[in-house]
Amino acid sequence: MGPKPTGSVEAPLTVKYNLIGSAIKWVDYRMPDGSAPDSVVIPAGKHSVALAFHAVDDGDFEGLETARLILFSDSAYILGTPLEASIGIEDNDPLPESRY
Repeated sequence: MGPKPTGSVEAPLTVKYNLIGSAIKWVDYRMPDGSAPDSVVIPAGKHSVALAFHAVDDGDFEGLETARLILFSDSAYILGTPLEASIGIEDNDPLPESRY
Protein backbone atom coordinates (compact mmCIF):
# COMPACT_ATOMS: atom_id res chain seq x y z
CA MET A 1 0.00 0.00 0.00
CA GLY A 2 2.87 2.42 0.64
CA PRO A 3 2.75 5.66 2.65
CA LYS A 4 -0.57 7.09 3.75
CA PRO A 5 -0.71 10.80 4.66
CA THR A 6 -1.34 11.63 8.30
CA GLY A 7 -3.55 14.51 7.13
CA SER A 8 -5.51 15.39 4.02
CA VAL A 9 -4.48 14.40 0.49
CA GLU A 10 -5.35 17.94 -0.59
CA ALA A 11 -1.69 18.98 -0.26
CA PRO A 12 1.36 17.46 -2.01
CA LEU A 13 3.17 14.83 0.05
CA THR A 14 6.95 14.34 -0.10
CA VAL A 15 7.96 10.72 0.58
CA LYS A 16 11.60 10.00 1.40
CA TYR A 17 13.43 6.83 0.40
CA ASN A 18 16.90 5.32 0.19
CA LEU A 19 18.34 3.47 -2.80
CA ILE A 20 20.81 0.71 -1.89
CA GLY A 21 22.08 -2.59 -3.28
CA SER A 22 24.90 -3.95 -5.39
CA ALA A 23 23.84 -1.65 -8.27
CA ILE A 24 25.13 1.90 -7.84
CA LYS A 25 22.81 4.88 -8.25
CA TRP A 26 23.79 7.05 -11.27
CA VAL A 27 26.40 4.48 -12.38
CA ASP A 28 24.10 1.48 -12.96
CA TYR A 29 20.62 3.06 -12.99
CA ARG A 30 18.78 6.38 -12.86
CA MET A 31 15.38 7.84 -13.68
CA PRO A 32 14.50 8.48 -17.34
CA ASP A 33 15.29 12.20 -16.97
CA GLY A 34 18.81 11.32 -15.72
CA SER A 35 18.18 12.07 -12.05
CA ALA A 36 18.18 9.77 -9.04
CA PRO A 37 16.57 11.73 -6.19
CA ASP A 38 16.05 10.51 -2.62
CA SER A 39 12.40 11.57 -2.42
CA VAL A 40 9.27 11.75 -4.55
CA VAL A 41 6.30 14.11 -4.37
CA ILE A 42 2.81 12.64 -4.49
CA PRO A 43 0.67 15.40 -6.06
CA ALA A 44 -2.28 16.90 -4.17
CA GLY A 45 -5.40 14.77 -4.51
CA LYS A 46 -3.44 11.61 -5.44
CA HIS A 47 -2.73 8.55 -3.32
CA SER A 48 0.33 7.23 -5.15
CA VAL A 49 2.96 7.92 -7.77
CA ALA A 50 4.92 5.59 -10.05
CA LEU A 51 8.71 5.65 -10.19
CA ALA A 52 10.66 4.37 -13.19
CA PHE A 53 14.36 3.64 -13.25
CA HIS A 54 16.42 2.80 -16.34
CA ALA A 55 19.58 0.71 -16.42
CA VAL A 56 22.75 2.46 -17.60
CA ASP A 57 24.77 0.50 -20.14
CA ASP A 58 28.35 1.01 -18.98
CA GLY A 59 30.23 -1.53 -21.12
CA ASP A 60 31.57 -3.43 -18.08
CA PHE A 61 30.58 -7.01 -17.28
CA GLU A 62 29.10 -6.96 -13.79
CA GLY A 63 26.68 -9.90 -13.75
CA LEU A 64 23.32 -9.53 -12.01
CA GLU A 65 23.06 -6.48 -9.75
CA THR A 66 20.21 -5.43 -7.47
CA ALA A 67 18.73 -2.10 -6.47
CA ARG A 68 16.47 -1.73 -3.42
CA LEU A 69 14.22 1.22 -2.65
CA ILE A 70 13.45 1.49 1.08
CA LEU A 71 10.88 3.99 2.38
CA PHE A 72 11.88 6.23 5.29
CA SER A 73 9.56 7.00 8.18
CA ASP A 74 8.33 10.57 8.49
CA SER A 75 5.77 12.37 10.66
CA ALA A 76 3.94 13.50 7.48
CA TYR A 77 2.84 9.96 6.60
CA ILE A 78 2.18 6.49 7.96
CA LEU A 79 4.05 3.67 6.26
CA GLY A 80 2.05 0.68 5.08
CA THR A 81 3.52 -2.43 3.55
CA PRO A 82 5.63 -3.22 1.70
CA LEU A 83 8.32 -0.86 2.95
CA GLU A 84 10.69 -1.73 0.14
CA ALA A 85 10.92 -2.88 -3.45
CA SER A 86 13.77 -4.56 -5.30
CA ILE A 87 14.76 -4.84 -8.93
CA GLY A 88 17.42 -6.91 -10.66
CA ILE A 89 19.61 -5.43 -13.38
CA GLU A 90 20.94 -8.14 -15.66
CA ASP A 91 24.12 -7.25 -17.51
CA ASN A 92 24.05 -7.31 -21.32
CA ASP A 93 27.84 -7.13 -21.70
CA PRO A 94 29.80 -10.29 -22.58
CA LEU A 95 31.80 -12.17 -19.97
CA PRO A 96 35.48 -11.19 -20.34
CA GLU A 97 37.73 -13.85 -21.86
CA SER A 98 40.08 -15.66 -19.49
CA ARG A 99 43.75 -15.17 -20.17
CA TYR A 100 46.18 -17.81 -18.96
